[in-house]
Amino acid sequence: MYFKEIENISSSMNWASFYLQLGRLYGEEVLRSEKSHHIILHVPYTNYLYYFIALGIADSVYSHKIESEDISDKLVPNETVVYYKPSETIQEQPYKFLQQLGDSIQIEDMKKNPTKVTVGKMWREKIRIANENINYKKARSLQNKELELIKNMYSEEVDKIARLNSHKIIIIGNKKRIEQEARLKVNEMELSSWLLLHSFLPKQSYYLTDIYSSQSQLEINELPHNTIIIYADLDAYYYFSPEFANYSSIILYGPNMSNINETEGLMDIVSCLDNHSESTILHSKLAHLELPRYISYATWEVSRVD
Repeated sequence: MYFKEIENISSSMNWASFYLQLGRLYGEEVLRSEKSHHIILHVPYTNYLYYFIALGIADSVYSHKIESEDISDKLVPNETVVYYKPSETIQEQPYKFLQQLGDSIQIEDMKKNPTKVTVGKMWREKIRIANENINYKKARSLQNKELELIKNMYSEEVDKIARLNSHKIIIIGNKKRIEQEARLKVNEMELSSWLLLHSFLPKQSYYLTDIYSSQSQLEINELPHNTIIIYADLDAYYYFSPEFANYSSIILYGPNMSNINETEGLMDIVSCLDNHSESTILHSKLAHLELPRYISYATWEVSRVD
């Protein structure tokens, strides 16, 4: 756990402890559940809160031991794009996965006249699955310095998580404001670096966290099963909750509602609370956490739809 300094000092940031612990609860317990779990938090303000929740999730993800999931289960012949790094001295490049050949795999580069490459039995340590929403017609090498920093502070398991591309944190709200807040430094590193934030990284890099504007109409790519949605306000929930109903979520609800969409979003949440059971995981674990002043919450859980 790498954010304890914030939790132990008595300062204007000591409120962060609850949100970090809530994030860890989602990263450790909720992601293992077969159900989706949801919490609405009534808070006096929302600025930065989503980031400290996301830090807690990221802390758990980076500390996670990958055992059961194998990258080969995610490779689709002639479809999956991977990044291949043959050695530490050569930058990774995009390739298309062709087929598995016993203990090896065959891939093909993205050039006009493609070349096929067979990668030996240590291939799992040399490739990662690419992001699904990028146009790969142009081959481009890259370095992700932020990922290297995270790997150095946690373990090589972070590299495996990046190769699987198996976890995502999505923050939805006022994108301009949220991105501005990403410059805040925690333990001498910006939030954008801790969270491997998509918009702050080279275009084709692995990222853990992405920001969606609550006002934009997006074509949403399929997200990994291990995705957690953080709604920065009720407006974001109103627009995106139907799309992301299958994913566990945290909804922040500030004191001022400025439009009818937020009211309708809150009414939808009240309906969810009436029609679904309280989240057993969140209820039992949050009972042992000290709530900051002026905060209240409610939870519910839903069986996932296959």
